[in-house]
Parts: sequence; C-alpha cells; structure tokens
Amino acid sequence: PLSQNWPATLVELAKFSGYFAFAYVCTRLCISSRARRWLLITVACVGDVVALSALGHQAVGAKLFLGFYAPSERAYTQSLSPFLNPNHLAGYMAFVTPLCLGLAVQRRSWIFLLMAGLCSFTILQAISRGGIVSLGVGVVVALLLIVRAQGQSGHRSQRSAAY
Repeated sequence: PLSQNWPATLVELAKFSGYFAFAYVCTRLCISSRARRWLLITVACVGDVVALSALGHQAVGAKLFLGFYAPSERAYTQSLSPFLNPNHLAGYMAFVTPLCLGLAVQRRSWIFLLMAGLCSFTILQAISRGGIVSLGVGVVVALLLIVRAQGQSGHRSQRSAAY
C-alpha cells in the first residue's frame, strides 16, 4: 500500500499544498522591488515580535506559553516562544538578524539596527550553540555583502562621474 494511514496522508498533502501556495505567493511578490521590500520588512518585524515574546516570557518567569500552554518537554520551558524549542528559536533569530542588518543599511534606519540587536540578544538568551554559531556566520556574511555592495555602488558613481 502507498499509505498506511490515508486520513493522515491527506492532511499532510493539504499542508504541503498550503506551504506550496504560500511559497508561490512569496515568489510572485519578490518580482516587484516594492513588494520585495515589504516582504522583507514583514519578516523582520515578525522576527522581532517572536523575540519580544520570548524575552517577555523569560522576563516574567513564565512557565506557560501565553499563559495557557505548558510544553510537554521540560527542556523547552527555558525559552518559551512560539517555536517552543530553543534551537528553532535561535535558528529563526539567526535568519532574521542579517536581514535586519541589511535593511538598516538599505533604509539608513537605526530601528532595524535595534531590531538586529534584539534578535541577537534573543539567540544568546536561548542558549543554543548552533544558534550562536549561525549568528556569527550570518553576521559576517551579511557584513561582507554590505561592504561589497557599497564598494560596487561607489565604483559605479565614480564611473558615471567620469562620463
């Protein structure tokens, strides 16, 4: 048989279809530079809401997520967040931090710099070794790309001034 549990298989197929539709919409959004900017800012803001949630739960010493959900794994109570698993939280924050750095440079906004700092601090609070390594690698790569992009834009402006 192709599946041992057809109802569960159909549920997973429906989930896959939803994920695929979401990915398709995001891909279509990325065609327009204005929509791409909006999408990146949205991802950065959602990342900071997650960071604020995790830090807020830790600040008040919460044992229940949002006041009503108790994780079944005791290890997951150290950093309550929508991800529950501290490694998943740190991974997402390591994804959002370089994004915030890039937005800070592109938009010349200190708010995105603060957002990157908040996400970085959340990784350190999650105590995830993989998250800390990912943060370091992500920030170094982001800074290299920023320096490269600024060097290319400076080179272009010098070239256009020569003509």
